[in-house]
Amino acid sequence: GIETLEGKVEEMEVILAEKVRKIEELEREKEELREKGKADEEKWWLETEQACQTLDDRYKKIIDNLGNEFDAEKAEQEKLIEELTVEKDSAAAAARKLSLQLESLDSLRSEMRKMNELNEHLNRKNK
Repeated sequence: GIETLEGKVEEMEVILAEKVRKIEELEREKEELREKGKADEEKWWLETEQACQTLDDRYKKIIDNLGNEFDAEKAEQEKLIEELTVEKDSAAAAARKLSLQLESLDSLRSEMRKMNELNEHLNRKNK
């Protein structure tokens, strides 16, 4: 779930930091070549481009995977919300039914009291 997504974001941060380090390393190499008079800038640019492309590909792959994971996580959360809503609705219906049953019981109890009172009254009258 969310922990996995956070891990992927951290991995993306590591890749970006690696890209920065790689570019800095290549810049130093370029300066060293220049100082030695052997600067082959075209070769340097190609190597730099390839190194960055490799890192960009890794970064893009994580972003694509993250998108899929976000979608999957969202779908899972929506499914859970739907299940909980159904359970809540079912529980509410059960609560309403129980409430009606309690009202019926109260009504029956009241009727029984009245009949008992009437019965006692009749018993007193008959004595």
